[in-house]
Amino acid sequence: METTNSNFEKELLDVIFGKTKQMTIVRNGKETNVECQSSIRSAFQNAKFIGNLDKTIAALTLRLIALEQIGDLFCISDENSYNYGIAKAVKTFMPELDLRERQGVVHLRHSLAHNFGRACIDENQLEYYTKENKKLGKKGEQPKYNFDECNYKYILHFKKEDNDMMIKKPYREWDGKFRYHCLIDVASAKLNSVDSFEVCVPLLIERIDGIYNDLKKKHQANELHFVSKSGNGRVTNEELCEIAFKYFIFNFE
Repeated sequence: METTNSNFEKELLDVIFGKTKQMTIVRNGKETNVECQSSIRSAFQNAKFIGNLDKTIAALTLRLIALEQIGDLFCISDENSYNYGIAKAVKTFMPELDLRERQGVVHLRHSLAHNFGRACIDENQLEYYTKENKKLGKKGEQPKYNFDECNYKYILHFKKEDNDMMIKKPYREWDGKFRYHCLIDVASAKLNSVDSFEVCVPLLIERIDGIYNDLKKKHQANELHFVSKSGNGRVTNEELCEIAFKYFIFNFE
């Protein structure tokens, strides 16, 4: 494993964890001033967690997307786990969570990022859930679902003082069906749900902010490196170039 950063790697890390970088390039035959910023830093800087509900949800969504990028950039792959960024990041940086709780965070990201919603439904699982429920031998018994392919819905809490857990697993797994016929019934059912994950939004935001700040400290101590996709421990210039193209924003005047 490389113990020091290449100049190119250090330059990219400086932009991710430091200030906006100003450059002058030649564009269409003329010198142009260019402002360079990383999308991950923008996610943390531009959506501040404040009391407004809309901004709070936006702040959470951007941070979960940023956590996905952190997993892609800084977390090694594990052949026994899902190897997309958000799953790697949650497993690496939230070791206190069990598998089901980690899945809850991962799928909350999917719910918010894909359709800005609060539920993920696997249509292929609906028949499976129905069959499993019919197998119940005792009243209240929990079916043995495949947790890798579960449906998810969420109750979001926005007051930290009312919650001492960042995420709480459902008492029963949700079968993916919606059964209500008016808004008040939906509200009552959702807020009293026993088959939803409960998430304390302020605590989750603070947790993700802490992960970013810890990585920033490691970078400032020259102890942080990007993870190489090649698996040999050394990030190539081609990989660094890919990072700059995918995750950096170039704004010219």
